[in-house]
Amino acid sequence: MSLGMARLLRCCRVAHKNDQDAADAAKQLLALRVDERVALYVRRESEALFVGCEILWELPQDAMLRVADSDRRAPFFSIFYRIEGLKSGMHHPDGMLWVRHPDKRHCVHRDRVPLTAIAPTILEMFGVTPPALGGCYSESNR
Repeated sequence: MSLGMARLLRCCRVAHKNDQDAADAAKQLLALRVDERVALYVRRESEALFVGCEILWELPQDAMLRVADSDRRAPFFSIFYRIEGLKSGMHHPDGMLWVRHPDKRHCVHRDRVPLTAIAPTILEMFGVTPPALGGCYSESNR
């Protein structure tokens, strides 16, 4: 079993003709349920909706998607596709980064690495001296 969709799909933007159409569509999308839980994430910005799947748990193949307060229902996987492997689309707030050296040596850094250290590190890997960034980057914060 795996998730129906990853939360990463929150980036799906649906534009509508006007605010009322967007409000009506948001209400309908938020009525979709799986096991009594809201199935979709919906954020409205004027006439646009940003929509994604809220299913972050494993679903059986016969899971049903239903419309709240109605008898309407359909098999979840007849509408959403199954992602191979368990993926949540959620990330740690500190993030993560993998860099593979040509010699494939492995190194784990336990401390946090600031974003300002990434570009200079990659430049150095290619033998390019990183430019000074006016106080944004220094050896001490790498």
